[in-house]
Amino acid sequence: MCEVANGVVTAYRVNAGVAVPYLFMIAVSENWRACLAFGSLPALYVLYNFHFHFPESIKWLRWKENPTTDLEGGATDLSDEESVDSSGATAVTVKRSRNGAYQRPSEQDSATASSSSPNSSRSSAPPNPHLELVIGILLAYVNNCVDASLFYGPEIIAKTSSSYSRRDANIFGLLCSLVAVVSVLFAGRYVIARFSRRQVYLVCLVVVCACFVVSGGIFARYSTDDFVHSSTASASIMVTFGVLNVFAAVGPSILFVVILSELFQDNSYRARYMSYCTFTMSLISLLVNGSMLTLFEFFGTAATFLAYGATYVVCLLFFWAYLPETKQRQLV
Repeated sequence: MCEVANGVVTAYRVNAGVAVPYLFMIAVSENWRACLAFGSLPALYVLYNFHFHFPESIKWLRWKENPTTDLEGGATDLSDEESVDSSGATAVTVKRSRNGAYQRPSEQDSATASSSSPNSSRSSAPPNPHLELVIGILLAYVNNCVDASLFYGPEIIAKTSSSYSRRDANIFGLLCSLVAVVSVLFAGRYVIARFSRRQVYLVCLVVVCACFVVSGGIFARYSTDDFVHSSTASASIMVTFGVLNVFAAVGPSILFVVILSELFQDNSYRARYMSYCTFTMSLISLLVNGSMLTLFEFFGTAATFLAYGATYVVCLLFFWAYLPETKQRQLV
């Protein structure tokens, strides 16, 4: 439940953060330098909190005192069974599993029951670090599927009016971002905690792939001039982008955070592999956003959307075969 809350909060903050630059450009200035300077303020705030308020990792402090301490797997002097007493509370027996994770009694019982069951799910399979890392990296790649519509969507709406207006483009971008925010809140309240992670993700990714194919077909069917003079063309692409934003926010956005936090089963590599995946997500986002308009000009809008859609279909097939159900995993 904690992973779901963290995923919803993270996705909410990301989508709300996407809306902030549009608000700045609509209300203050469309100058990109001013917008970039405004966007640096949250980073400065984060830096301030890390420097003055966030405590250092206990494991890191122990390692600085004793470099022979196992930094990733925990302190080497920890036994397989410990009593943890926090602030004078009743001691609770905590067992350490082979992979370095700690389990409370209720989790030990559930883990024992699931391991003794002959019909255990794929989530109880032994850890496969390399497969988990590949899954995490592909989840990071698909997480950026909404960038195409958010990046090009404002250009579409700006060209649907007889007089080209950047303000119209910014308003449409703001609306797309707000739709994603509402979708995140709805999914966090009614969808993610109630249904299978794997099933929700795959369904959303199927819709995302379909939206990319439909978008590519629309761009192949209609020219830029058609979007100016044809209400059918402009309405069809805006509806497609709206559906794409909703399902991308519910699936690849929220569930990327939720599944990634539950994906890596072994403490010895969990933090390191999660950092690889989050770095990959940021790198792919920079590459996609930095090259999108160039790809539109070089290959054409239709070919670009179809090519991205094809890569997401490949990811869908891979996830269909290998994405585990992580909802029942008890990670400490």
